[in-house]
Amino acid sequence: MASMVMEKNKRSINLKVALTEANKSVSSNENFICSPLGIHILLSILANGSTGETRNQIYKYLGSKTLKEINQTASEIMEVVSPKIDASPAGPKVSFVNGSWVNQQNTSLRPAFQKLLQTTYKADAKAVDFKKKEEVCKEINSWVSEATRGVITEILSPEVLEQDTILVLGNALFFKAAWKTRFTRRDNKLFRLITGEHVRAPFMSTSFRGYYEYEFQGGCFDDFNFVRFPYKTGQDTTRQFAMYIFLPNSNDGLLGLLLRFSKDSGFLDKHIELSDVVLYDLWIPKFKFSYTFSVKDTLMQLGLDRMFLNVGELNKIVKPPLSEQLYVSKILQRSFVEVNEEGTLAASVMLSQIGGGPPPPNQFSFVADDPFLFTIREETSQVTLFVGTVLNPLLE
Repeated sequence: MASMVMEKNKRSINLKVALTEANKSVSSNENFICSPLGIHILLSILANGSTGETRNQIYKYLGSKTLKEINQTASEIMEVVSPKIDASPAGPKVSFVNGSWVNQQNTSLRPAFQKLLQTTYKADAKAVDFKKKEEVCKEINSWVSEATRGVITEILSPEVLEQDTILVLGNALFFKAAWKTRFTRRDNKLFRLITGEHVRAPFMSTSFRGYYEYEFQGGCFDDFNFVRFPYKTGQDTTRQFAMYIFLPNSNDGLLGLLLRFSKDSGFLDKHIELSDVVLYDLWIPKFKFSYTFSVKDTLMQLGLDRMFLNVGELNKIVKPPLSEQLYVSKILQRSFVEVNEEGTLAASVMLSQIGGGPPPPNQFSFVADDPFLFTIREETSQVTLFVGTVLNPLLE
């Protein structure tokens, strides 16, 4: 049962990083996938280790004013996606874990920060020697592989790991769920690229013929249509996951759609009302791809720059004298998604290095043969797990 804080902060996961990076992917004609949830939790941890303008910038991004509110909201968000005991094999498999690795040479975490990692964020700090780059990378990548059940096996390499690293914070999200209504029909169809060219890609539809009445929910706007595709629930019926596909009505409409979402971070919740729909044609492409990007670059673009400067404001993480010298040197995220007839498999890993009344049914078709935006979220809490764009379903 979600608490009053969770009810108040349903929309607290900021999508600005995801939507900003999605814009870049359109410009470079790349498919895109990321987890705004992972970014939210990492920034929540860093808020506890910061002071001054660094903390103010994080507060503003997270939409919170106190550490108590940030930590309680983060705890409740993680509970939504934490491992659940579910005897039904058909139920969704979802997990989210945090990890931390601290330099064993002359570095001690402040007791309050260490307690926070252990209790609220369930991330026991493991002592490592960052001078042994290959050994540390092997250990962290092994944690990544285990946390994502082998979907993502590596995010850190010796070339990326800096020798003067004091602390590495990480998190991993795993999601696997079967469609409530399975897709069984298959056909190759033309998919129009952002350039106006076409590729022939595998599409899928349901086994039903004619109208797909009340099997799906969705809606229409002047410039886009959308459909909600629910996943099966197991014995744990408190969590209900779904994928949303937002399809612009024009080939160049994806950028406009991203702009609309960027200007109004609550668009998904405040403006979109679901209704039962009668679909006389339903096709979506199969796709499978991964995406890696520097979250640091995007956060700096959005004005969160203080944590990356050596200004002494990450001073609540480790004990003096290193406490006045910390700054975030890197934040990387790697995500993966596969959508096919059975359901969806998705995972995301990120690491930061710290060093120096029912309306009448609508009736329309939904054929996703143009570039589109998609999200995966938990419906009860409105926690967004993944945001992505498909520019070309053939690209991996």
